[in-house]
Amino acid sequence: MKKDTEMIIVKKTRDSNIELLRIVAMMMIIMHHLVYHTGVYKIIGEKHFITSIMLSGGKIAVVVYILIMGYYSKKSRFNIVRPINIIIKVIIYSIIFMCIFNFENIKSFSLKEFMQYWFINVWLLLFMIEPIIKICENKLPKTIKRIIFVWMTILFILPNVHLNDIQSFIYFYLCGRHFLHKIVEEFDNQKLNILILIILYVFIVAKRMELAQNSITTGVTAITLFTIFANIKIKSKIINNVAKHTLGVYLIHDNKYVEDNIIVNGLNIQKMYYTNYFYIYTLGIGVAIFVVCSIIDFIISKIIAKIILENRYVRESFEEINKFVNKFLLKSAKKIIIYRILGD
Repeated sequence: MKKDTEMIIVKKTRDSNIELLRIVAMMMIIMHHLVYHTGVYKIIGEKHFITSIMLSGGKIAVVVYILIMGYYSKKSRFNIVRPINIIIKVIIYSIIFMCIFNFENIKSFSLKEFMQYWFINVWLLLFMIEPIIKICENKLPKTIKRIIFVWMTILFILPNVHLNDIQSFIYFYLCGRHFLHKIVEEFDNQKLNILILIILYVFIVAKRMELAQNSITTGVTAITLFTIFANIKIKSKIINNVAKHTLGVYLIHDNKYVEDNIIVNGLNIQKMYYTNYFYIYTLGIGVAIFVVCSIIDFIISKIIAKIILENRYVRESFEEINKFVNKFLLKSAKKIIIYRILGD
């Protein structure tokens, strides 16, 4: 009994190169929001090409996060703590920023306030169906799995067919789970990878696909970016600790009240667009947002851990849930393996 519990709560060392990618991806999302929410990406002029690159970076970064989830899915086990932690933060940040920026309408506060983060909504849904995906993978023959994946790929390629967010998240999750390891091993030429990344970026901007998240081109670009970072050799506790707060950075800076009152109306990005300092100003603002939001999330994370997650009864409840789900998945996998051996 004790051994099972220890296996569930064991902490694995994070890969600093992939953690650095998380940080870079979140910076790409911040830069995307800075040009998207302020509308400067619509302005046609000498800066349009760069703002289009900033814009496309956000969509590529979203795919990167799902690829990372799939990439580690074979080694990781079900852990209810992470989604619970995110849900608690969604509730806390929604209430805090409602009170700060819209306190006069506090009576109108509703559950919709907690549903404002589209990425978190889809990510949580993917997390909850991840065990089902793993069970289906064990039960389905390889031929059927390949047919399904090829079919989903065709849907991505067809110009008049578009997968919705959860369908595309499942697709990229499967890419990360089954193919990313092989791609990282095969494409270890960093110069070539960087060249491919530049070409794909230019193609996306040239074809005006800056907001095309659910596309095969965006997916290939994200895979190329992942491959570049996966082949970097680096170890850093600082990077690992900072990367833990990237989703918190997203929850804070993309809150609708922060977006309206600070990013759109408080940072003067529209005015700075017409100056020679636009690029350095926007980059500086992006870094500042990341740093400030990371510090806030660090403090909030400590409070949540101290009051909720480190509570004995809460921790034991989470451990029981983790044991139940992981044992169920393990039994399902063993049954399939035994069935196949007997079948052979």
